[in-house]
Amino acid sequence: VGILAAADFQIGKNKDAYAKAVMNLKKAIKLNPNYEDAYLGLGDVYLAKGIFRGSEKMYKKAIKIN
Repeated sequence: VGILAAADFQIGKNKDAYAKAVMNLKKAIKLNPNYEDAYLGLGDVYLAKGIFRGSEKMYKKAIKIN
């Protein structure tokens, strides 16, 4: 669900998709701290919003998992 919300946010399908994406991706990470795709999705959402430090942090966590 978080990955789908991130995709919706990136293509502008839903004005509330940013908050939904962040919330769902964080839930996914809480359920499985080794879920690489959730970190990548959250990094993508942060990058699209211009939150560069947060994006970098998520990408680094995904790399570490990989």
